[in-house]
Amino acid sequence: MALGGVSHAQVQEPPKPGTYYSAKDFEWSPPWPFNPHPELEAVEIAPGIFVFDDTAIPDTPEQAEARKRRQEADALAKAIAADPMLAKAAQEAAAKVQAALWERTRQRFLPTLHEPLTFRDGSPATAWGIVEGHRLLVAETLAEKQAESEARRKEAEQWAKETGNPLKVPLEDGRAAYLEAVLDGLPVYKGTFNLNAARTISTDRVRPGGDTGLNLTGTNTFFGMWDEGAVRTTHLEFTNRVTRMDGETNIHFHATGVAGTLAAAGLFNVTVQQGTNFITITNAMRGMAYQAPVGSWGFFNDDVEMRGAVVTNAIELSNHSYGLRSGWEQLTTNLWRWWGFPFVNPNQDPKFGQCNAFTREFDSITYDNPFYLTVWAAGNDQNEGPTNQPVQHITYAIVSNQVVEVLVTNVVRALDGDAGGFDTMSPQASAKNDLTVGAVFPYPSGERALASRAVEVV
Repeated sequence: MALGGVSHAQVQEPPKPGTYYSAKDFEWSPPWPFNPHPELEAVEIAPGIFVFDDTAIPDTPEQAEARKRRQEADALAKAIAADPMLAKAAQEAAAKVQAALWERTRQRFLPTLHEPLTFRDGSPATAWGIVEGHRLLVAETLAEKQAESEARRKEAEQWAKETGNPLKVPLEDGRAAYLEAVLDGLPVYKGTFNLNAARTISTDRVRPGGDTGLNLTGTNTFFGMWDEGAVRTTHLEFTNRVTRMDGETNIHFHATGVAGTLAAAGLFNVTVQQGTNFITITNAMRGMAYQAPVGSWGFFNDDVEMRGAVVTNAIELSNHSYGLRSGWEQLTTNLWRWWGFPFVNPNQDPKFGQCNAFTREFDSITYDNPFYLTVWAAGNDQNEGPTNQPVQHITYAIVSNQVVEVLVTNVVRALDGDAGGFDTMSPQASAKNDLTVGAVFPYPSGERALASRAVEVV
């Protein structure tokens, strides 16, 4: 008997696929993809259409209330259909409800979505007019910003004079760091980032002959660059396309190199040896936008000059391969400098990732000029520092209530970056409205694997 029972259970037909309706609420209830009451018999009234008899199952309070509302609505619908006057009244009532709903929606959303933009005087405004308004506002505040910048510079010079700290710190390869300001009593120096800290992008794809079909050359696209010193504008690679925009006359290799990365024509080919073969690279020194005109500014007074360039030269793009000196930096073979403040944090320079007055200022510049994008170097300071410590290094200390430079020989400090090596951004590069590029592997000799077809961006 037990075996017979198991055999019988195994041969029972599974539920048939289809849609199942309640016999009690056939007209109102939505169909089920299965029988919700498997204990009740379901009758197939049409192919794939089943009805289960639930008339003997009492309604829940919710079901009873829903049934009552449906019945009242059904009775009202029948009465309206039979009485034209009642039908008209119902139609007008529905239109009134719809109009009230529409008005509430309009009050909430339509003023911001559909009503025309206006200036403060009530005159119509266009998107371009608003941008021009920004430029006018920038122009009006230019003198004020200039005064603030000049006051900040004089304050820094006075601080250097009183404490005996230098205005200019020579670096290992001919570059220098310059005292930019004193923030909360602490000095910050500005300088260019290393040429070897390269950022590589594949621009060949957007140039003529590239697979994107964009055929970009930079022709007639004027952009600015701020850097240490002046560009050698007579260089053959620039073909009279780089113009000095300020009074900077001290020609500097870093500024010239950056200008070349941005816009060198690529007039020359270079032959290099790869294994036993010699390979010629065509247009080896070609820049990103190799036919673009470039305006060059020295990086002193950059914030004020950037605002002025937007107003006067209508620039929409500029490059900035510099920032505040932070963390470790090698000065000579046997001497390092640590730009942090040991009395604030003995192991990590607090300027990394910091939002300070410089960050806010450059955010403000781009916010006030919504069609202007500034591109900053990240610095690529990840894990920089002496590999064998302790080493001689210059840093800051508080002596007689003054911040002064001291030579340290026996203090071990962490390499740049946090535990993961990622906290290495300068304050300018950390601004939320900038475009910051970095996080690539540096090549100390400046070499590139030919197979990568990479282009160096400084």
